[in-house]
This record gives sequence, structure tokens and C-alpha cells, in this order.
Amino acid sequence: MNPSTNQYVSLGYQGIYQANVDMMLSQIGQVELLLSLTGSSAGDDTFSVQAALQHPFSMGELYIATPNPFDYPVINPNYFSHPADIVMLREGIKLARKIGQTSPLSDSVISEAVPGPDVQTDEQWEAWLRTVIGTEYHPGCTCSMMPLEFGGVVDANLKVYGTSNLRVADSSVFPIQFAAHLMAPTYGLAEQAAMIIKSQYNGTPAPAAFYNGTATSSSANPSGTASNSNNNNQSDAASRLSTSISAMGVLVLAFILPSLLF
Repeated sequence: MNPSTNQYVSLGYQGIYQANVDMMLSQIGQVELLLSLTGSSAGDDTFSVQAALQHPFSMGELYIATPNPFDYPVINPNYFSHPADIVMLREGIKLARKIGQTSPLSDSVISEAVPGPDVQTDEQWEAWLRTVIGTEYHPGCTCSMMPLEFGGVVDANLKVYGTSNLRVADSSVFPIQFAAHLMAPTYGLAEQAAMIIKSQYNGTPAPAAFYNGTATSSSANPSGTASNSNNNNQSDAASRLSTSISAMGVLVLAFILPSLLF
């Protein structure tokens, strides 16, 4: 069953979609540009300007393939399944070209190697993008911390809905992607998880969010087992949300450098 067909998960998708829309209207970066001076797939005598989409609207899927836990799962990133993603990345890579054509960087460029000067129109850019899109290896959002009625998988205590002692403390609990490397927020999450667990078992102070009410949970008893048919349906929805994945797309624009630079 596709996760988006469940009513609770669909509500969660709507919330994530609106959060991404809100970020588009803010000063938060939508496309990351990365400069690499150590060669590219086009050759050792090139440098590259990469563009990476930070908040994709496209939602991928992650499925268990077999009962064997050692078998790889089925991953479908669903790149460009939402039309806004290819438009934003197209404009980002056009900016990457402009950077390569601007002095002083352009003073060291012989020509553009990838995709080359023949790609000019929006249609040509998009056709090329569909052949080269790949991952930036920032996967997340597969066990989103959201209310249970929104298809959430974990509550504000990082505890999986319907369980008493199972927590998730990694980048999978973030419901949206960050315009940043995942390492820092994941370390921060791990620190919060440690404080939550210590406060439960050792009586140490809980994270500050629990004092000012910023962390919320929609489940009256998130540590218990669902007891009625409605809660059972919601728990089922939560488990299916864990099959969605958000992965940022990245691509490379390469320029040829004069040999005297090497």
C-alpha cells in the first residue's frame, strides 16, 4: 500500500508540504552551491560548481524487500515527482553557470565541459537534469516526529507510538530537510535524547523544551499500546509513514581549466 493513500499519512504530507512552502517565502536557502577545485567526472583538469536542492517537495519511498533483515531495502527517491523541484534546481544550476562565467573565476576557464554550451533553454536544462540527478546523501524523515493523527512515528519523547520502551534518535525523526549538513542537528538530537532518557531513569532535569511547552505530543498515552480500532488504524498509519524518505538532489556543472594551473 502506498503510504500516501492513508488518510493520516496524507495529513502529515500536507503539513510537511506547507512547512516547505513557508520556507520558500523566507530567507532560508533553497539551493546549496558547492565549489570543487579537485577535478570532476569530466576530468582531472576541471573544477565544478554543484547545486543541491535543500527542501525537496518530492517524497520518496523506502520499503522492506524481504523477510531477511540482511537484504537491502527497496529505495525509490522519486526525484522530480513534484514539478517545483526541477524548476528550483534548474534555476540553481543556471546560477552555477553564471558563477563559472564571472570574473575572476572565469579568468581561469577555457570552456564549460558539462553540460556544455548547447544547453540554453529551460526545456534543455530540464531534459539534462533528468539524466544526471543524484543524491547528496542526506537521507532523513523516515520516522517523522509528528502528531499521531498526522501519521507521525515518534512523539516528543522520541518514543515510537504504541510502544513502551522503543525510541528513535537519529536524522530519520526530522519531518523536514535542513539547509545544512545533517551531522550537527543529529548530534543535537542525540543530546536531547540522552537528557530525556536520563530524566526518566535517573531523575535528572529534562530538556528545556518540556518546561516551556514547545514540545508536544498528540497521544494521551504515547508509551502505551493502542486500545481501540481508531488508535489501531493510526498506529498502522504511523508505521507506513516510515516508508517515506526525503533525499536532496545534487548535480554538477563542470568547467575545463588551463593546464598551467596544474
